[in-house]
Amino acid sequence: LTYDCIDCHGTDGKGDGFETPKIAGLSEAYILKRLRGFHSGKTKSMDGIMHTYTEDRTDQDLQDLAAYWASLPK
Repeated sequence: LTYDCIDCHGTDGKGDGFETPKIAGLSEAYILKRLRGFHSGKTKSMDGIMHTYTEDRTDQDLQDLAAYWASLPK
């Protein structure tokens, strides 16, 4: 888990209720698909920040992040 993630999504993955979505408890496969899309640039976030936060991560990093966020209660 990184400060990049926590800054927007919070330590509980509940987001801010406005611009930052809730990601806690979503399926691991869905989160990983989105993270991989941001990483490759095929999926766009509203402000483009998700590509910046994922572009230097390995696929294992993305898998670990997806597993972590999916493990949290909704």
